[in-house]
Amino acid sequence: MMSEAQLHLLRLRMDAGKMRQIEKGTYRQVLPTGLVRLQDGRVVKHPDGHARRAIGLVFERFRSLGTGPKVLKSLSKDGVLLPRFRYGGLHNGELLWVRPTNANIYSILRNPAYAGAFVYGRRARAQDGSANPDRRVNKPMEEWLIVHQDMYPSYVSWEEFLANRERLEQNGYRLTQNRLGAPRRGPALLAGLAICGHCGRRMSVVYSDTKAQGKARGGYLCNAIRSTHGAPSCLYVAAHSTDGAVVEALGLEGGASSTGYDRRAVIGSR
Repeated sequence: MMSEAQLHLLRLRMDAGKMRQIEKGTYRQVLPTGLVRLQDGRVVKHPDGHARRAIGLVFERFRSLGTGPKVLKSLSKDGVLLPRFRYGGLHNGELLWVRPTNANIYSILRNPAYAGAFVYGRRARAQDGSANPDRRVNKPMEEWLIVHQDMYPSYVSWEEFLANRERLEQNGYRLTQNRLGAPRRGPALLAGLAICGHCGRRMSVVYSDTKAQGKARGGYLCNAIRSTHGAPSCLYVAAHSTDGAVVEALGLEGGASSTGYDRRAVIGSR
C-alpha cells in the first residue's frame, strides 16, 4: 500500500511538472513536419529547403484557390509531393515524400504550429459512446487549454491561420449555424450553397444537355436521406426558376451571361 501511494504521489508530481512546462510553453510536444527541435530545445524550420517550400506551397495555393479540394487537385496536377516526417514504425525518424491527400492538406492548414503557436489541448477523447474508448476528436478553438503565440518559427501569420480556419469552416459541407458552404463550379448559381427545406442538408446539382432561353437546364436535388436511409429523395427544384428568383431578389438582372447568370455577383452578395 505504501509503494502504491508513493507511485501515485510521484505521478501527481510528474503531471504537475508537465503542466508547469505547458503553461510556460516549454513542454516538448511533437512537432509537425516542417519544424525541427534542436538538441538545446530551440525549434527551427526544417533544414530541407524542398520540405519548407512544399509546406509553404500548400498555404500559397489555399490563399489563391480557397478550398482544400482545389488545392489537392492543383498539387496533384503539378505532380507535387508533400513531406511527412515519421515518428515510429519502419521509417522512424525519416522524412518521406508522399502524394498529397485531403487529410494531409487539412492537417497543415489547421495546425497552429505553422503559425508559430504552442497549443495544448486541441484534442480530447470522444464522448459519443464510440466502441473505441481512446478515439480522439478535435475540440473547438475556444476550448483549447493553452495557446502561446510566437513560440515557433512560422510559415504563416496568426491572422492568416485564423482566416484559413474560418474559410475551412465556411466551406464545410455539413450544415451548421452561420456556415455558408463553398460555391461549386457550373452555371447553376446555388451549386454548393442550396439547402434542402425539408431535411436541412445541402443539395446537389443535376444538369441536362438541353438549354432553355440560354440558361442551363437542370435543378437542385436533395439525395441525402435516399443515400443514407434508402428513402425517396426529399426535394427537387428547377434551377432556372430558382436562379431567376435569386437574381431578381438581389437586383442583379444585368449579370446574365450566355451560360446563365453571373455567379460571381450572386456569391459576392450572399
